[in-house]
Amino acid sequence: EKENIKIPLILKKEKFSNKENAQKLAEKLNKNKAKVEKIEKKEVKNYPKKLFSLSKLQEELSKRHKMNFERSMKIIQKLYEEGYVTYPRTNTEYLAEAEKDRIKELIRVINEKGYNLEFKDSKKIFDTSKVESHSALTPTIKLPDILSKEEEIVYQVIFNRFISNFLVEEAVLSETTLTIKVLDNEFKLKGTEIISPGFYQYEPKKFDNQLPNLNENEEFDVNFIAIEKETEPPKKVTESELSTHLEHPFKKE
Repeated sequence: EKENIKIPLILKKEKFSNKENAQKLAEKLNKNKAKVEKIEKKEVKNYPKKLFSLSKLQEELSKRHKMNFERSMKIIQKLYEEGYVTYPRTNTEYLAEAEKDRIKELIRVINEKGYNLEFKDSKKIFDTSKVESHSALTPTIKLPDILSKEEEIVYQVIFNRFISNFLVEEAVLSETTLTIKVLDNEFKLKGTEIISPGFYQYEPKKFDNQLPNLNENEEFDVNFIAIEKETEPPKKVTESELSTHLEHPFKKE
């Protein structure tokens, strides 16, 4: 532990038939100090997820906002009928290349509201070969003034995904890999720090793997404990997981 941040060192490969043997190893390790062998840092750019197909949007609403598929479908359809989003019954996450002028105009309208977007002519966004009948869901140039609470949630999810894909500011992270040794046991820990938030401003993600500031060759005390665990049955399949399975029924997990 350092700077009130606990560093978990887990012997994942070690399994014992009884707790006594595990406890003996823990006591042996606790007589030694942990040593920081190596610290590696690198900057990486993260990119937003693709624009929404209908099923991916419903999965997101189910997972993030606990909105079931039947309810979300009614709201999405209403937003479409009122002209705020494009045709929703689509199975693709791409836009047709013929839509580039429409997207440029949409970006211009959104930027008038104080956003900082730029047109990106990318195959990750525009690929006619991956569009069957209707393109991915996007907002339209008709921006809503007043929406119900649930309508606002659904619209904002669609809007934020669009923003994320055309935002000028990139998401830049610093990834740190710590190599720590206790006796002959080596542990690798990874930590992430946001340098430039980019699209995470609109689609936040929590990074729980925070690491304290350590130096190479630094040593500290350890407190290994033996843990008993019981196997658990698989959790029930959620509506979101079922939707993903129906999209890719033959994909092996």
